[in-house]
Amino acid sequence: MSVPGSNLLSIALTVITPQQIALSRATARVENAIGEWVTTYAAQVPVEGSWQPVDQTKYESLGLDLTKKYFMFYTTEQINSINRGESPDLCERNGRKYSTVSDVPWNDVDGWQSAMFVDIGVAD
Repeated sequence: MSVPGSNLLSIALTVITPQQIALSRATARVENAIGEWVTTYAAQVPVEGSWQPVDQTKYESLGLDLTKKYFMFYTTEQINSINRGESPDLCERNGRKYSTVSDVPWNDVDGWQSAMFVDIGVAD
């Protein structure tokens, strides 16, 4: 096996059962009449990968809010997190809604990426 380039996520998903999220990609961000930024999202699409909770003992070292719940999602799909002037992608899973906090794109090197999500409440 050659690393990088072996797509470790694809190998891992042959051993563990993939989970699915419903991903809503941010498509536009415009300022409304009262100066608030409003984001529009594309229709949800199913995305498979590995959904894993972030260990709460790591929250402080990562600078995360201790009152929230964070999850990592490893996938071969592109997921966009918070960037200046842009809105993050959202997802739904098991009746909860999540916002992307960060992403680590290994797509060019190994064909996958990780995205950190934060729980933002009950899905609509």
